[in-house]
Amino acid sequence: MVRMMSNKMQPTKRSLGRVMIGLTVKIVIVAVIFAGGFGFGFYTSVKMIVNKARQYVHQTDSLPPDLTLLVDAQLDLTAEQEAQVEKVFDQRIVQFQDYRDMVLYFTNKFLDDIDNDIRPILDETQTPKWDAFYGNLRHRWIPEDQGNYLPFKMPGFSSSAND
Repeated sequence: MVRMMSNKMQPTKRSLGRVMIGLTVKIVIVAVIFAGGFGFGFYTSVKMIVNKARQYVHQTDSLPPDLTLLVDAQLDLTAEQEAQVEKVFDQRIVQFQDYRDMVLYFTNKFLDDIDNDIRPILDETQTPKWDAFYGNLRHRWIPEDQGNYLPFKMPGFSSSAND
């Protein structure tokens, strides 16, 4: 009788296999959840960085103070140095805006050329689909609030010299 009891207490190969399968499934589930969280966090971070970069490109008003704070955080500037650094960024932002306007001008021309080349190839059923696709493409490359880039100013010259 004692001998039979001890045999029943020992795990069989079958029950050990079920435990291993259950453990493997749990490990896979945890790994999938971890990978999903990592992927979502990475995607969210990249999306935020891209949105902030687009904001700085198209709305340059907040760029000099934000860049000054970034430099100050790295170099621990004095108040006088901070004012001088912000003045440099304020002066350079005009040149950045000139470059941005030039890029927007050529991007607009490039997109118009693509539209003019592809539109004649399409039939009546494809044209509305192209219009939707092309409209989305234009919106991604040239935001609607950036229609005032023509004519662009020559790079390297301040806006007041070109007006």
